[in-house]
Amino acid sequence: KIVSVTDSPLSPLAELTELRCELDIPAVGPFDSSVPAVIAAELIVSKVVDEMRDEARKRIDKLEAFWQSTDTFLRYCSRDERRV
Repeated sequence: KIVSVTDSPLSPLAELTELRCELDIPAVGPFDSSVPAVIAAELIVSKVVDEMRDEARKRIDKLEAFWQSTDTFLRYCSRDERRV
């Protein structure tokens, strides 16, 4: 199943899915916060991994190995490593 994560029931995305997670996005300043969306994504992924158990871990390991082999993300370097 596909779950839509949106901030409005009127979102075009909400109409396309059976399951919808509607977020309340606080807008204290001039910009909407991305925190609720990030938390929702983390919770959904965590639940999927919990349900799939070893199969999910195998898929994650495979994906991370691919990212590492293609230098998709920068590796964290400590200050000491950067001075070299």
